[in-house]
Amino acid sequence: MMSLSTRQQFFDCLDSYEPVREKNFAHLSLRNTELSGRVFEKVDFTGTDFSGSNLDSVVFTNCRFHSAVFEHADLLRCLFSGCELNASRFSHASLRECSIVESQLANALFPQAILDSCTFGQTNLSAAILSQTECKKTTFFETDLTQTDFAGSHFEISVFFRNDLRQTRFDDCYFEKTVMNETLLCGQRFTGLTFQQCPFVKSDLQQAIFQDCYLAGCNFQESRLSNARFSACDCTNAIFIESDALSVQFSQTQLLQSMWIQAVATDARFTDCNMTESILHEANCENARWNHSDLTRADFSRANLRHTQFESVTLHDTLFHRALVSDGTLLRRPGALPQRDYLHEAELWTQQARSR
Repeated sequence: MMSLSTRQQFFDCLDSYEPVREKNFAHLSLRNTELSGRVFEKVDFTGTDFSGSNLDSVVFTNCRFHSAVFEHADLLRCLFSGCELNASRFSHASLRECSIVESQLANALFPQAILDSCTFGQTNLSAAILSQTECKKTTFFETDLTQTDFAGSHFEISVFFRNDLRQTRFDDCYFEKTVMNETLLCGQRFTGLTFQQCPFVKSDLQQAIFQDCYLAGCNFQESRLSNARFSACDCTNAIFIESDALSVQFSQTQLLQSMWIQAVATDARFTDCNMTESILHEANCENARWNHSDLTRADFSRANLRHTQFESVTLHDTLFHRALVSDGTLLRRPGALPQRDYLHEAELWTQQARSR
């Protein structure tokens, strides 16, 4: 067991300008300390107080920081690799261009911290508190976020990639151009949140609930949306291309110019929705139902609409070119366009070109 060192011994180690290895600096007060370009390996900083300190380009490898305090500290270009930081405190701290990889941060506290251009990779952040945190250009990659609390946080151009977010708290958060690709969000409930142009590509959103959310420009391509529910949301320009949207439900939702090319939306329900100029080329909408929805200039070309119901909908220049329908009366309704001559001509030209 390493013997406990004093504050003076800590600064004596720094004077050598050599990497500091296998020292015990537990429970020291290093408040308002200037550390620049130092390297620490297998050092014990348990309970050490770095409050108000400036750490610039410092490398910590396999160090222990259990219950250490970094409140109001300024960390720039620091690396924590293989470190134990459980129950550490970073409230009001500023972390810029820092990387925390393969480390333990369970129950850590980051309330009102600033995370700018940081990376959390393959790290345990379970039950950590990051409430009211400013996250800009920050990445969470394959990180354990079970019961992590981001309530009231602001995310800008940040990334969640390959994370299980089913038990993560996002109450009152704001997301701008934040990536949530290949994440698990099954059963999550989002109420009153803004997702400004956020990609959810290849994410699992089965049985997720979006209530009164702003989702304009979001990308759900190849995502799994079975039994998900969207109520009173704005999904203008949202992308659902090749998504698995079996039994998805949309009610009182804006879906103007949304894209559903080759999506599977069988048994889907659209009630009181505006789908003006939406594109559903080759979408499988068998057994789907549209009630009291606006389908002005929507394009169902080559879509599977067998056993689909359109009740009290607005059709105006709504295109059903080569759509597969069970009831031909749909194509004779006022406002329905069973085909476009220019599309037919284009198809003939394509067939001729391929046969040459």
